[in-house]
Amino acid sequence: MRLMAKSITILIPAVAVGVAMWRRRKQRVIVVCAVEEEADHVKRYLAESVVMPLRRPARQRVRGVLEGRKDLIVDVVTCGVGVVDASMVVSALLLESTPACVLSVGCSGAHSKHIRPGDVVVSTTVVPTACKMLRHDGTSHHVGMRLNTVDPPLREIPTDPILMEAAMTAATNITLPAWPTTAATRPVVYRGKIGSSDTWSQCPSDITRQHTELGTLCEEMEAVGVSRVCQEFGVPCVCIKDIANNELEPPPDAEAETGLGESLIMSDLGRRAALVAVAMLQDSAFATATTRRLPWPN
Repeated sequence: MRLMAKSITILIPAVAVGVAMWRRRKQRVIVVCAVEEEADHVKRYLAESVVMPLRRPARQRVRGVLEGRKDLIVDVVTCGVGVVDASMVVSALLLESTPACVLSVGCSGAHSKHIRPGDVVVSTTVVPTACKMLRHDGTSHHVGMRLNTVDPPLREIPTDPILMEAAMTAATNITLPAWPTTAATRPVVYRGKIGSSDTWSQCPSDITRQHTELGTLCEEMEAVGVSRVCQEFGVPCVCIKDIANNELEPPPDAEAETGLGESLIMSDLGRRAALVAVAMLQDSAFATATTRRLPWPN
């Protein structure tokens, strides 16, 4: 009981501060990252930040005022890796209250040789790459997310076009830092399809197949969950992913990868995606496009 009382003493003031912050400024955006390494690149641009953890599922959420936009509250949430955790966390957030929009921000792996580590992809659509038919002869073809036995499957989940254009416009107004191993090359920002599933593909033939058949520029593990939940709730969403690796030209230690990021430069995960996301949120065009005020739940 003493531990519980101590916990309440710590959390209630933080929640009260967070609610009061929202009431003063009204507009709120949610930024969803898979891991803390990605989230930290967004949180550094928040002022007056308080920790407001989700209870169920138990995840860290930091609420603050965005630097350069005193009227905008940003919730940065670390959802965990994978489609299930991303869906679970975003569902909990949107049941709690409705934000102006949701951004899925983080890292990804390239699906084309010309897309390099440090580049950024802004989603036009998100492709659920695991939703396929695997035939008796071993061949497979993409089906999409089956919602029932009547309606056509969702082959792709569209990105909100206003948010996509806002992200691309903001990206043209900033200079992204070069990737540590290619200091002479400046990152490029693309718009295109983002593949999303719980599979990390290192197989060049599979990566090429996805790029050729589905048109994906990169792959990651949360965007399809975030986008599908936002679609169901009617909340605008955009996914902004930077490239952490290219398995078509893998680093020497790629075979030692266990899925925990041993072959990645962890300090740079999501850094350039975060810079594009922050620039977008700070832009006056974004402020004009998202002026609706949304009630805090009782």
